[in-house]
Amino acid sequence: MKSIIFVALLFVGIACSEYLEYEKVRLVDTYTFTDGSSNYLFRGNEPKISVNGQDEFAYDLLTSYMRNVSQLNGVTLPENFLIFDIKLTYGLKEEQGDVNLEQWFFGNNTDKGLFGVNITLGDVTDPNLIEESVRDEMAKYLPVWQKDNLPFRMNYYREILTTQQQQPLALYIHCECGCDRTGEIFASYVMQYLNYSFQKAMDWDYSVAMRPIMPNHQWAAQWYCLYLQLAVAQDIDYYDYNHAYRINAEIARHSGTQLKKAAFDREVLEYEANSKYNLSVNPDYVQKEGQYYEDSKKTDPQSSTNVMAYIYTIKQRNSEFPSPCISSTKFSCTNLIDKQFVPNISQILKL
Repeated sequence: MKSIIFVALLFVGIACSEYLEYEKVRLVDTYTFTDGSSNYLFRGNEPKISVNGQDEFAYDLLTSYMRNVSQLNGVTLPENFLIFDIKLTYGLKEEQGDVNLEQWFFGNNTDKGLFGVNITLGDVTDPNLIEESVRDEMAKYLPVWQKDNLPFRMNYYREILTTQQQQPLALYIHCECGCDRTGEIFASYVMQYLNYSFQKAMDWDYSVAMRPIMPNHQWAAQWYCLYLQLAVAQDIDYYDYNHAYRINAEIARHSGTQLKKAAFDREVLEYEANSKYNLSVNPDYVQKEGQYYEDSKKTDPQSSTNVMAYIYTIKQRNSEFPSPCISSTKFSCTNLIDKQFVPNISQILKL
């Protein structure tokens, strides 16, 4: 059942508008240098338009949207600025057309900016469904095992934002829809740098996507929130008291029958009633998130060594899955994946 739910939500996430949407373009942060110039961080969706039936990179429309949303936030963009366009992908061949479109534009218009690609998959394990002591140890070692390596990724994006160039820079990070992969990345960013709680970050993502972001991307951001709390000692509430219900309600809304809806409602009530962190939920419910639950029960919850051995075992088990990451810019992303594991997207679809 959970695999069906996951795949259904995946297709909900992919089935968004494939063209640039004003509502998805948001100014998230600015960084001002001592000379008064600034860099800017934006989120959004796929920056393309259709002209006479031909897809084109939406440079003029995108910069217009950036100026408008910035003005609404009391920020006036300079007359000239570079765009660093980073596309978040699943590494699927179906995405290559848009990658080529953006890569071609910036390759032929180097005065407009530059382009890069980051593979962003999310996590297949809900941290709420892992024994607390094991979960907390795993969260402390997030850079070792998380496929998206959000600790590295946040520092990577922040360094770009805070590095002064010859011209002001607008860092534009997006996926196809501007909802799920983008939601994971920006939830993580605002938790670390803008002091959002996890719930506030999820509520913000919901307001942009007009639906819950997919569970794998929610879980990745929640793991990162735990990392901030436990490894960085940031004062942050990692639990979202509303989002589990929102996700299940959304699934139920599309489930087709009242019987299924009732079953989902019962699951939500059981899920939320167990405890604040939803521990010890039905093992069968947990096991379908990637078979991590049964493995984790074999570890000694009190031993960091055994937790790391568990992580190493999972890493070895998944070593046959490549970790693709491409970048056409001087900001290399190869370090994002050299110590990471979890199945690639083709494996996620099989859960």
